[in-house]
Amino acid sequence: MRRWVITDIHGCYHTFKALLEQQIRLSRQDTLYLLGDYINKGPFSRQVLDYIMDLRQKGYQLELLRGNHEQEILKVLAGKSDLTSLREKGGGTFLANFGIDHPADIPEQYIHFFKELKWYLSLDQWLLVHSGFDFEAQDPYQPGEAMLTLREYTVDTRQTGGRRVLHGHTPTDLEQIIKTLEDTTALDISLDAGCVYRGNPRQGRLLALELGSWQWLSQPNIDISENYQP
Repeated sequence: MRRWVITDIHGCYHTFKALLEQQIRLSRQDTLYLLGDYINKGPFSRQVLDYIMDLRQKGYQLELLRGNHEQEILKVLAGKSDLTSLREKGGGTFLANFGIDHPADIPEQYIHFFKELKWYLSLDQWLLVHSGFDFEAQDPYQPGEAMLTLREYTVDTRQTGGRRVLHGHTPTDLEQIIKTLEDTTALDISLDAGCVYRGNPRQGRLLALELGSWQWLSQPNIDISENYQP
């Protein structure tokens, strides 16, 4: 059984599908951990969500975390944020993909999907989260915005039990990610290779990490391309 981790798909459906089906070749004996930000910025948010839901329905083992972009949708619906903020975060492509003007018109199954997303996961050797933990807080594992938005923090090994933190949220050059993965002392590892930023030659890739073998795979973005016709 393999355990694969992917983060920050951001509406890049064809890239995500290619990584899973052509490189990983996911089986029902594997577990796929997704660390949030399935939507916004990229062109095919709805297709990403449908694909994930379809995998679960077909019996694939998925563990799904929430990202700040899914949380932003819920905040708009709860009156804690607004459309301007959503659009500033790339939500315009999400709304256009659904053919709607406001998150209130999103079909209920997608809202349910967002609400059911976990805040973090604790595994034997790793902590999985979208962005990180505020180890200066009284309870860093209390669900909250810090888990979705932190960019800089120091891992407190007394509170992690020596586990390493795997996260996304902060786009990182692929070369730097590889160096961090090769550093056996690294406690804070970003797996966000900036898939949606195809114009950046050092990013523009969707990364997958297999926890058992520590093997990584990289799929170039094929969604946002002058040569790609969806």
